[in-house]
Amino acid sequence: MQKPSSDSSTASTNSYPQMVETYYRQYLPHRLALIPPSQREAFYRNLGMQMREEVETRTTALLSQESEETLSTSAAAEMAARIRSQVSDQVVFEMLYSMEPEEAPEDADLSAPEPIERLMDQAWAIIDCQEELKQLTPAQQAARIEELLEDLNRYTPPT
Repeated sequence: MQKPSSDSSTASTNSYPQMVETYYRQYLPHRLALIPPSQREAFYRNLGMQMREEVETRTTALLSQESEETLSTSAAAEMAARIRSQVSDQVVFEMLYSMEPEEAPEDADLSAPEPIERLMDQAWAIIDCQEELKQLTPAQQAARIEELLEDLNRYTPPT
């Protein structure tokens, strides 16, 4: 599988989550399958936000190295846009495109949850309910944990 070009200069900073989603769906389907479907949007958004923050940090650092005389010229905006574009390309490559593409089976349907994804969703439900459990009495906690374990035990792996 051929990777996309690392040139993201035409992309806006709002498109980082979309870039993450597209890359994972097309080039990292096995890694995507490990992320519970209910948490994928948050994953795309969070990684996109990390990318955007890294671009801002690096761009600010590079621009602060320029002398005030250079930045006061009429070419300052053009130079800042060029630096930002180059930094964006570098960050996208480092944080996303540097992950080697996987080979996906031809008939892979990443929209349908696989049995392992259902199990992982159940496991995440247990993790997510930690806040809920803190609000309960010890007896209520034990009962709720029993319910969650029963749900988990109903899972039957494929043979």
